[in-house]
Amino acid sequence: MHHFFSIHAPIFHYLLLPLFSVTGFTLESFRTLRIFMIVLYSIRLGLGWLLVSKVFSKTAAWMFVVIMLLDPFATFSGMQIRPDNLMTLVFTAALLFVIAALIKQSPWTWFFSGFFIGLSALISLKIAPSVGVLLSMLFVYCLIKKNIRHYGFCAVGTVVSAAVFCLFFFIQGSFFPMLQQVLADSGAMQSSLWNPPPFGFFYWPYNTVMYGLGGKPVTWYIAILLPVGALTGALYSSMRWRHSKIKLFFILVCIGMAGAQYLFLFTLRSFFVQYYLTVNWICALFAAVFIDAVTHSVKKYKAAAMILHLFLFFLFVLVSYYSVAANISRPKAYPAAYDEAIMRKRWAIVPSDAAVYPVLLFRPLSQPIPYGYFIPEVPPLIRNRYPGSLEALSHTSIRFLILTEYHMRFLDPETVSYIWAHFTRHPDDTDLWVRNTE
Repeated sequence: MHHFFSIHAPIFHYLLLPLFSVTGFTLESFRTLRIFMIVLYSIRLGLGWLLVSKVFSKTAAWMFVVIMLLDPFATFSGMQIRPDNLMTLVFTAALLFVIAALIKQSPWTWFFSGFFIGLSALISLKIAPSVGVLLSMLFVYCLIKKNIRHYGFCAVGTVVSAAVFCLFFFIQGSFFPMLQQVLADSGAMQSSLWNPPPFGFFYWPYNTVMYGLGGKPVTWYIAILLPVGALTGALYSSMRWRHSKIKLFFILVCIGMAGAQYLFLFTLRSFFVQYYLTVNWICALFAAVFIDAVTHSVKKYKAAAMILHLFLFFLFVLVSYYSVAANISRPKAYPAAYDEAIMRKRWAIVPSDAAVYPVLLFRPLSQPIPYGYFIPEVPPLIRNRYPGSLEALSHTSIRFLILTEYHMRFLDPETVSYIWAHFTRHPDDTDLWVRNTE
């Protein structure tokens, strides 16, 4: 992390390196990575099924999986190539170990529950509110049970995960830059975005990017109704199992985590749909528990049970149809063929070892700001630590620039003059500049 700027700890990135070493750094490698992310999501759903079936019932577990597959937020971002999805997978595993620890009271299950809780936060701090609630409530639970020794094993597991993480960066020589970037710089980036999405933006209708279809499709109604179903399920389950200690504890933990994550969202100036990954699974869980309760309550009335099951099946088919249609429609509305053609043309021109200013995917960095950031949005706290535009360009090793007329407006006059004096637009790509030969 001392070589470039990133607000994420690179655990997820290191996980992907073996795949890139096999597939290479190409657009085709992303197809392999997408399959890998689908596998991770499938494992997460499997762990979620185990968690819900162990705490509630198998019927509720299957309902949970179905809702997760139909939730537009989950289908949109749950399989993206992002550390958030590894974070949620590890946190689900942590919850499974927590339930096993509460049932078996084994020191090792307590240890691994703490280890995976800590690891999930190290992958991404977006889960930190849930981690705080879970560890706090586990402490109170063990205190009431007069079993603080077992919580000690959990705490040791959390400390071990953090210690291994920190030791790695100490050995690498980038411990303090890592702390700066993950803790301080992430907050600075939050406050510097020019057009931050407002809270609730992703719930607005007529959003073809989010829901794949125009207007108010069925997937939009699922997104709107899921929190309502979750609230109903949370109230029902907390009353239904108020005398079951482990179930009630898990229910209260989930309610506490959902509340903490939503409060965290309220504090953000800007956030993206991936932030909902930390909370929508809880909504799916409680909605599934409520649906299971409704189906179970009418079980003894055969006619009513048949009507309800037919209605749920019809609803499942309807939502599945529109969900699939939305996912097919989205890439057609926003085709990537044009962008891919541009990228391939630039890769053909720019050698694989040539640095590009500000950046070009799969090419060396010209300065330590990675691909995807709009340079003027980078706050002074971060920008002032690295070479300025003119200083970076003055190195003759930088032979290529990718700058539009719009981006040129945000460079200082001296840098613009230097570019015009030392670079020429490529005849086949007016946004690609090539250093003049002396």
